[in-house]
Amino acid sequence: MSAPDDDESLVDAICESYGIEDDDTFYVRALLERDPHTWPGCCGEGCNPCMANITSAAREILQRREG
Repeated sequence: MSAPDDDESLVDAICESYGIEDDDTFYVRALLERDPHTWPGCCGEGCNPCMANITSAAREILQRREG
């Protein structure tokens, strides 16, 4: 498992790559505490940030943590 500082950098970098910045990274961090089967989907209403991007970022973080 990576060091906490490395993990924070990973989360920040992946969030940025999906256009999720500043306080909105909270949404990704919150999903990482939940079972992925309970994550919400995109509502199709054009939210910013879009839940599809938030869940994609969270999935990528989980994959990188496992790898």
